[in-house]
Amino acid sequence: MPEPRMSATGYSSMRPLVPESDPTALSVNRRVDLVVLSTASAEANALLPGIDASQATQQEATP
Repeated sequence: MPEPRMSATGYSSMRPLVPESDPTALSVNRRVDLVVLSTASAEANALLPGIDASQATQQEATP
């Protein structure tokens, strides 16, 4: 994949999945999320199960 089409962002403790007070916080919050953005048509997206749910999750996560 060409370099201009990729990016990386670190959120550290800014977007934890569980609060730091949780005993599992370190292992749960230490993660890498991969997000694939698509310019596919609505018809093409309908062929991919779960794509609507993942888009909703991405939109919710964007500040």
